[in-house]
Amino acid sequence: ELLVGGLEAYGGTTVPVVEASFFELHNDAVRDLLPKTYPEVELRELADVPFCMLGSDLTVHRCDGAGGFNRLLDTYFTGLEHRRKGAHTCFQVAFLHSDGRQSFLRFVEMAWPRTQATRAAVMEMNGSRPPPEAPQGAALATVEGVLQSKLTGGLHAWADYGGSPLAVLLKPCFEGSSLLFFVHCLRLEHIQLQCL
Repeated sequence: ELLVGGLEAYGGTTVPVVEASFFELHNDAVRDLLPKTYPEVELRELADVPFCMLGSDLTVHRCDGAGGFNRLLDTYFTGLEHRRKGAHTCFQVAFLHSDGRQSFLRFVEMAWPRTQATRAAVMEMNGSRPPPEAPQGAALATVEGVLQSKLTGGLHAWADYGGSPLAVLLKPCFEGSSLLFFVHCLRLEHIQLQCL
C-alpha cells in the first residue's frame, strides 16, 4: 500500500509504469511462475549496469492506476502458489520511467539445501524416498564465492557470476549499483520440529 500510495502522491505526468512478475531460479534455469506451464525465461548477464536482463517473454502484470494494489497482490500470491519447494524465487516490481530508465525492487527468497539428516528423517517418516529437490547447493556456493571474492578485493571478471542465475540476479547489488537488504527468516519444516 505504501508503494502504490507513494506513486499516487507523486502526481504529474511523469509517474512511472509499475509492473510485477514472479519467477523461480531452479538449477541453471529461470522459470516464469505466473502461467501454469512454467515456461523457461532467459536471464542474461551484462557487463555494465543493470548487470542482468530478463527475457521479454517473462509475464508481467501492470500494477499502476486503479486496482494496481490488488493486481500487485494477485501477482504475488499467484507466484507464491506456483513455486516449487527447494527452489529460489523472486517477486519483482519494475518501475518504467518516462525517460526510458528502469528500476527494480526484487524480493528474493533463497532456498537453503537440506541436510542429509533431514532427508533421512523424511524418508524414515514416509517409509519411502522423498521427492527429488533442486540441488541448490551449487547455486549458493557460487553466491558465497562471489561474496568472499568481493570481501577480499577480488572478482573483477564478470564470468565469475555465471555459475548460478541467483548470482547473476544479485549482481547489481554485489557491484554496488543497487542496495541489498538481507533479511534472514527461519522457516521450519514440520519434520524439523522433533529435532529441536
